[in-house]
Order: sequence, then structure tokens, then C-alpha cells
Amino acid sequence: MRRWILGVMIAVAAIGCTYRRTVREPALATLREAGKDDGVVLPTTSAWRIRLAPSSQVRFRDRAGRWTDWLDADALYVDAHAVFTDGELRGAPARVGWRWADVDTAEVQSVSGLRTLWGFVGTLAVSASLVPLAGTPVMTPAALAPALAGPALSTARWGGAQLVRAVAPRREGAPGTWRPALAGDVARDARPLFAGGAQRRAVARLVIAADVAATLGGGGRDPLGVDRLIDGVTVAARFGELVEVGGSVRHVAGRGLEREGVWSSAPAGAFYLGGHFAVDAHHRVAIPLGVELGGSSAGGFVRARAGVRVRVKDEWFVGVYPFSPTFTGTDTTPDVLPRWSFPTALEVGASF
Repeated sequence: MRRWILGVMIAVAAIGCTYRRTVREPALATLREAGKDDGVVLPTTSAWRIRLAPSSQVRFRDRAGRWTDWLDADALYVDAHAVFTDGELRGAPARVGWRWADVDTAEVQSVSGLRTLWGFVGTLAVSASLVPLAGTPVMTPAALAPALAGPALSTARWGGAQLVRAVAPRREGAPGTWRPALAGDVARDARPLFAGGAQRRAVARLVIAADVAATLGGGGRDPLGVDRLIDGVTVAARFGELVEVGGSVRHVAGRGLEREGVWSSAPAGAFYLGGHFAVDAHHRVAIPLGVELGGSSAGGFVRARAGVRVRVKDEWFVGVYPFSPTFTGTDTTPDVLPRWSFPTALEVGASF
């Protein structure tokens, strides 16, 4: 059973559900400019846009309907006339490419924060329903992949790092039938599509956020109205634009925290693990889910975090976490200050 639960945790942490969209040639003009500092949002043939990031994959089709192989976006080199990648020429390593004038369509595959969120919630629901069953067989991440929107596991490059992610079955077209037409000196001066900063942020970025949480209502013994205030700073690393791992330093204050009827405070520290699930292709809105596990001089500290983050300018964002279940250990009896409360938190932060 423990191995099964571990398999669920590994699968959820390691797999990102992907989505795929078709992009017509006029919208590909922005890809002719090299050195991009962030992902590129492209209009598609559907009502939805798609984000081409260093962690994405892309393939191109010519006007005769032939497709290239799937190419890692972080390994593309571009100029005004062609797109290139590392390949082979007469059996020797070389940079090879295709003319933009011959490209009719592209197909882009990227990680979807929203689909990953639904996969995460669905996997947890299935896991919770199966835990009571005795003799449950051991499940590996590969066996759990169909639960996450039906993808199959494969390996792919994220900013040059080999990671596991979910890749949906490829659809129309015959990949690999459009062979590169350019090589050698023609490709030598082409520059990477994504600059080093964009490739680094696609793998990991630093997140720093300050927040303050308070229970709504007045005093009394109702858990929704307890006099309690929690503030602090969280520092975390966000991997693959999905998973956040870090820690928090907090100041916990309340009436009856250490002595009945008296306001007092205590420092607290906690380990933080969470997810950051972008809702839109521009990554303006995201749903953060996470948990803090730690303690203070007044006892244990645990908080579940679920809310909404909105990017307001560049890398700055604000967030709100309504009625977050929070356990605050006390040195008093439970009827003085209930150990469980539901404060609402406001957050301001930035990711770099």
C-alpha cells in the first residue's frame, strides 16, 4: 500500500498533461526573431491560444503535407530565412534546417497547467477511493499515466534537462517525411530561438512571496471568528512552471496562544510543497495548491493553501487564499484557542 501511494505521488509530481494546437504560417512570423526572454503565445486554428516555451515541442509541415520530426523548442536556431536544429549531414553532426518560405503549418505541444490540475485532482480522488481496499496492487507512475487525460509516458528535454512528462498520441500527418534542406554554412550564424534566461526559467525559477492571513469575524470560540493573525515570507523554487518546493518563515499571533485571554506571538518555520497551475497561455492567472508543514515555539503549524494568483506586472503577482485550513499548536487547552482555524490570506510576490 505504501508503495502504491508513493507511486501516485511520483506520478503526480513528475507528469505534466500536455495540449496540442495547430498554428498557421502567418502566426509563425514571430518565431523568426531569435533570443526570446520568455515563452511565445501563438494564435491557433481553434479559439484557444498556445504557449511555445523552451519546454515545448514543435513540428513543421510544408505545403505538400510532409511533417518534420518533433523538435525540442529549446534546441531551435532561427533567422529571418529559416529554422534550424542540430542534426546530421552525411553521417556527421551538423546544424540542419528548413526555409520559412516552405513552412505552411506548425503543430505545438506544451504542458497545460489546467489539464495537469484536473489530472492531479482526479488522481487524488481515485487514490483516496482505493486506499481502503485491501490487497491493492502496486501501481507505478507508468500505470497511472492513463488517469491523467490518457497520455503515454516518454522522455523529452526541458531546457536541456531530461525529465519525464506526458505526451499525448500524435495525430494526423506522417512525422519525419520532410527532411531538412539547409545545412552547413547557411545555418552557422543562426541564433537560439530562446535566450539562456528563458531556458533557465523553464527549468527552475526563484519565487519569493509575502502574505498575511487573518480569521474573518470577531472574537469568541467559533473557529471562524478566532482572534488570530499569521504573516510571513515564503521562498521556493518552481520547477517546470508547475511544482514549487521551498520553505516559509512566519509570525503566528493570537489571543490565548500561550496564556488565556492574552495576545501573544511565536515565530514559526515550515516546509512548503505546492503546485502552480497556469490557467491561460499568457500565464496571467494561475491556481496555486500547496501545504506547509512545520512548527513554532507554541507547537505545530500546518496550513493547506488553495487560491488564485494573478500576474499584475512583469514577474510580480498577487494572490488570495480564502478560508485556508490551518492548524496552530498551542500551549493552552483547546477550548481557549481552537487549534484549527480558517484564515483568509493575501499574498504579494515575484518570480525570477
